[in-house]
Amino acid sequence: SLLWAYSIRAPLPNVQFRGRRVMPNPKPVQTWLDENPVIVGGRVLLKSRQTNELHCVDLRSGKKLWSNTENLRRYIVGVADDTVVVADDFDISAYSLKDGKKQWMEQTGLSHSTGRGMIVNDRVLIPRWSELVHLNLKTGEILERESFPDEAALGNLAAAGNTLILQGLSRVYSRPLAGE
Repeated sequence: SLLWAYSIRAPLPNVQFRGRRVMPNPKPVQTWLDENPVIVGGRVLLKSRQTNELHCVDLRSGKKLWSNTENLRRYIVGVADDTVVVADDFDISAYSLKDGKKQWMEQTGLSHSTGRGMIVNDRVLIPRWSELVHLNLKTGEILERESFPDEAALGNLAAAGNTLILQGLSRVYSRPLAGE
């Protein structure tokens, strides 16, 4: 049986035309790349391609705990130490899992992210064309810019055991995780 349901909808303007309600064409919104829920610590992080909102609800009850409505969201990098890290095209931001308040924001470079980043230990790793940007999870400070060949075109990241895998445009790179 269903325990709860939660709805995320884009606000619709109420436009009247000669006594009839008219639904205008919504403006295209650049928003989340996926709508997959993220479950962590008894909470569910929800997003919708209809909005830029990030919602946090209680896993057991479905009760809304908080929501955040900043613009240009692309994906959730990960959640660690009660910190939700979110990427957009040019910035990486961290929010408190407890109340949704922004903890930090870092503009990581002139170009947009070229793949999906991830959290490894106390670092946020973000691929940016021919470099891997390392951010401090707690502060957002840039710790390192790891260079790769210009043709690398780094894409999505993955980790297995003590190995970091970096998918490039025409190659896959592998190296030990930081601190290993």
